[in-house]
Amino acid sequence: MIPSLASVITPRFEIGRRAAQMLLNKIKNNDLNHNTIDLGYQIYHGNTL
Repeated sequence: MIPSLASVITPRFEIGRRAAQMLLNKIKNNDLNHNTIDLGYQIYHGNTL
C-alpha cells in the first residue's frame, strides 16, 4: 500500500503460546494467576506519521 501505513507490531506467536499455557494450567490446576504479562510491541512508522 502506498504510502505504507503506521502499524503496531505485536509478538502474536508468543501471545498465543502464553494463552495456551495459561489455559492448560487452568484446566490442570483449576488455578489461574491474574498477573499482567507484558510481551512488548514495536511501532512501525511507515510513511503516514
